Amino acid sequence: MSRAVLFVLLQFVLFGVFAVLLIAFPVGGGLVLPGFLIVIAAFAVIMFGILEHMRRNAALPNITPTPNQNVGLVETGVYKWIRHPIYTGVIFGAFGAALAHGHIVPLLMTVVFIVFFGQKARFEEAMLRTVYPQYAEYMTRTGRFVPGINFI
Repeated sequence: MSRAVLFVLLQFVLFGVFAVLLIAFPVGGGLVLPGFLIVIAAFAVIMFGILEHMRRNAALPNITPTPNQNVGLVETGVYKWIRHPIYTGVIFGAFGAALAHGHIVPLLMTVVFIVFFGQKARFEEAMLRTVYPQYAEYMTRTGRFVPGINFI
């Protein structure tokens, strides 16, 4: 099994763990409205990323962190500011859901998502630099998950 497939499998395991944590720990004391608004914004970032990728390439983004050599590098739309809008949306969506939930354990799980998607993005970016020569320059002007921030 390839490392790319392992990343996808682990991602779905983490989603399952997060769902269990939301169910297992008591709800209460959360910032429901701010959390809900963050989830909505996160969903919008994911959708803008998918739609821009489809608009530019007439193809959905790969589910595995491997570049599709038959499509071009997308540097427009939300990709103009962040390199991984789908990962960004997942991280912020989990944060918003945990914030609305109100228990510290699901909130701490968002740190796991940040670390995991950081590693997955680094793995993916190593391949993107080989497929798209302009990717290294693109990395200098866009944030990985947040505009202007590359260290996460």
